[in-house]
Amino acid sequence: MTPNIRNGISHALLFILVLLCSCEQTETKKHPRVSPTPKGISTFLLDKLTVDIPYSESRPFFFTNKSGDFFFGQTQKIDQKNYSLYAGWHVGKQIVLRDYQLYADGRSLVKVKRQTELRPHELVRMHHAGKEVFHLFDQHSVLAIDFTPKSTVVKNTLGISVLGQRHGELIFDQQHNAIVYQTITENGFVAVGERKNQPAKFVGGRLEVPKGKVEFLIAYGKNKQEALTLLDKARKNAKTWKNERENRLLNFLRTNAMHSSSPTFNADMQWIHLNMDAMLINHGKQASLMTGIPYANRNLSEDCFSSFTGAILVTGEFEVAKQILINFSNYQDRDPASKTYGAIPNEVIDGRPVYSAPAASLKFISALWHYLKYSGDMSLLDQLYPHVKLILDGLEHQGKIDAKGYLLHQDNQTWMSGLDIEGKFIFVPRGNRAVEVEASWYDALCFSAEMASLTAHTDDQGKWHNLSEKMVYHFRKDFTGLPSQGLADHVDINGSRDFTFRCNQLMGLHLLKDGYKANEILEHIWSKLVYPFGVSTIAKSEKDFVADYPVKSIRQGRVLADFNGQTWPRVTGVAMKQMLEVGQLGRAFRLFENINRLAMDRTVIGGVGEMAETNTVGERALPTMHGALIQSNANAEQLRIWSEYFLGVLPELQEKRVILAPRIPLKFDYIDTQFRLGKKLCLFSYRRNENEQEYTYDLKGFKGKITFNDLRYPDQTININGDEQSLIIVTNNEEMRVALQKGDDDPVNITSVSYSAENMKAKKLAEASQIFAETDFVTEQ
Repeated sequence: MTPNIRNGISHALLFILVLLCSCEQTETKKHPRVSPTPKGISTFLLDKLTVDIPYSESRPFFFTNKSGDFFFGQTQKIDQKNYSLYAGWHVGKQIVLRDYQLYADGRSLVKVKRQTELRPHELVRMHHAGKEVFHLFDQHSVLAIDFTPKSTVVKNTLGISVLGQRHGELIFDQQHNAIVYQTITENGFVAVGERKNQPAKFVGGRLEVPKGKVEFLIAYGKNKQEALTLLDKARKNAKTWKNERENRLLNFLRTNAMHSSSPTFNADMQWIHLNMDAMLINHGKQASLMTGIPYANRNLSEDCFSSFTGAILVTGEFEVAKQILINFSNYQDRDPASKTYGAIPNEVIDGRPVYSAPAASLKFISALWHYLKYSGDMSLLDQLYPHVKLILDGLEHQGKIDAKGYLLHQDNQTWMSGLDIEGKFIFVPRGNRAVEVEASWYDALCFSAEMASLTAHTDDQGKWHNLSEKMVYHFRKDFTGLPSQGLADHVDINGSRDFTFRCNQLMGLHLLKDGYKANEILEHIWSKLVYPFGVSTIAKSEKDFVADYPVKSIRQGRVLADFNGQTWPRVTGVAMKQMLEVGQLGRAFRLFENINRLAMDRTVIGGVGEMAETNTVGERALPTMHGALIQSNANAEQLRIWSEYFLGVLPELQEKRVILAPRIPLKFDYIDTQFRLGKKLCLFSYRRNENEQEYTYDLKGFKGKITFNDLRYPDQTININGDEQSLIIVTNNEEMRVALQKGDDDPVNITSVSYSAENMKAKKLAEASQIFAETDFVTEQ
């Protein structure tokens, strides 16, 4: 029976047409709405993501310039005490401006109770006197505030003043028609002017210009002349810079398009994608990833490498990925006499590397390995392999590997640490073999052995493979107990096992050989740790669990609570992955959609926050968030899980192979989207009717092996010869059919497999379904 599909060319054209011209209806008031008529391709794709902010809300927002600067604020007034200290324009490590104030005929235009619209590229406020549009430019330290007045309201002048972060008095520079001030840190200057450079006045601390459409510009420089020079440059180039920024965002949307039967889901994913990209600093050799906004604006290697796949690789930013890996490798500790010999720094501050935990080095190896899988670029492996070897040799040189093959570390060298209000380091003591550290160590050994094999370093390959086998053999004995105990959280310096029920064990489940036991443990993890909006750091039954987040306590109390009961969206990715791998699609997708709700309705729009309180009831009420309003690793996990485990695209281009294992939720009748195989941008189409699911992959000339994985049927591997081919798979409850199609030709059947309840995969699926039959979120039990 030949699959009923569109041909590859028609499919591609239809998808592009749908992407550019579709007008989807709003599903909820808070979610993006679409202009009924396209205003031209230059604005339509961005405008269709417009979010209307109700008068009653003051939502936090941020924009970056893609080179490290960002502006953080709220749509109306700053009313969140936790973030008020961070409001304003951040340039480098300083805040150079708190906010600005607009005026009409000398009267201030208040921001409260104003209709506000937020788009990926701009913020729009509707005042009684006119329309305000705020935006940034890529790669330039300049803010822009456009104002279109109502002629019936504004009679004479429009003005702007700057608020806060000033050292000394404002200076009016008549030659440049600008006001200038020195920043409070005395490390720079800010200049404010109008784009058309029309005659201006300095009145009452504000810059005033004649009425009419105005474009105020605010520029930063290291000295007064640099600020004024940049202001003049912006006056000449503002329109060009704005078009360049919009075109970049439009190209990003086109190449990361998402179109499905759920318009709200499409918009959610596009917002999360766009804000993830906003945190990626693409500035030549200064490429890096911002950790969190508004604070934690640091380039932390562990967070960067943990975010690597979702933030950088799934969107095909391979040059940026390569530069980040090279940048950190350049700061590797090469001193044999050093206690951190071979380590990749956890952070680089003003050119000074900081080495504080082994996780950065292990995550570096993982990030490099995934770069190879996604890009197929073996040249970088030749360049960085010596750094991989130095990491592992350095750990051995330092005596960090014990007799069982475990990696040793200090009590404070895990992710469960932070600073109190006085800057004192506070941590949950988990030395000297924490479960997630050992899992990362095992992965690093396996990845390194594979890289040694690819580069013909056979001695290294054998050594690291044998070490990984020894380590995992002991892990399966030392870290396991009864399924209800889960995996040990850590083994201490005396060899005693600590079975405190924490989320870290999720990272170690893939080391277990016994799939049934792993599933039993996973069921206990979901029943005790997984809340509707994230995974808790510790079970309620543990004595260290903090029920009420001590907001009014000193910072130390909050740090300890962070790791003793709060939920962390960043950990949800692993929880969802584990469930998807055993066929628990519905439960995993409920959690996924809830995280999307957090991203759209709780913190910055399109931003997954750092942590949430556990004292919430069910899924209806959104939890209170703490920490960064958008955290890179939390956002990246959402994107990684969607790409790798829902769409099921798992490139292994270092072997010229791709695994396709889609797990499409029942929510969707159809999906049209794109994915990358190295530099090739391929199309994926999904269609579902009452009886069948159809998967179509336009492979764009890919040459290699494709393995299709379905939970019910044996894996099917197909050789693709590099022609412009489409792969079509149709599944139902009776059979799976596989076909190839070249151009406009009819599909050619490759194979057909009948369903059998006795095949191994079907049995494992039935077994898992029985184990998880009653599993639900913690608060709903």
